[in-house]
Amino acid sequence: LSADATCWVGTWPLIAPDQDVWLRLKGTKADGTVPYDLNIWAPPPWGPRTNPLWISQGFYEVPADYNYLKELKDGSTLTMEFKADLGKTTDEANATLFPLRTYTVSAVALVSPTITDI
Repeated sequence: LSADATCWVGTWPLIAPDQDVWLRLKGTKADGTVPYDLNIWAPPPWGPRTNPLWISQGFYEVPADYNYLKELKDGSTLTMEFKADLGKTTDEANATLFPLRTYTVSAVALVSPTITDI
C-alpha cells in the first residue's frame, strides 16, 4: 500500500437509519507492540450512524489510515471488528458484534536496484 486502504461494510437483516456503529482494526505493530488498534468509527456523541445511502446501496466504505497500516508487523494478523447497535441505545455494550474479518499482513521490503555489470 502507498495510501489509505478502504474498509467495506455491507448490510445486515435489521439495518435501519441512525444505528450507531463501531469499526476497529486490531493488529500488532512492527516492534511487537500489542494491542496496536485503530478506531475508525467510535460513536457517541454524534455518529457515525447508518444512513439512507448505506442502506440503499447495500454497503458503506471508509478509509483506513495508511500511517496505521504501514506500521503493522509482517506476518501478523489484522482483525477488522464491526459492531452495530440495533436497539439505538448508543451503548457499545448493547451492540451486536458481527463476524470478525482476519487478514495476514504481508510487508514487502522496498529494495533499490543496483547495476553490477554493463
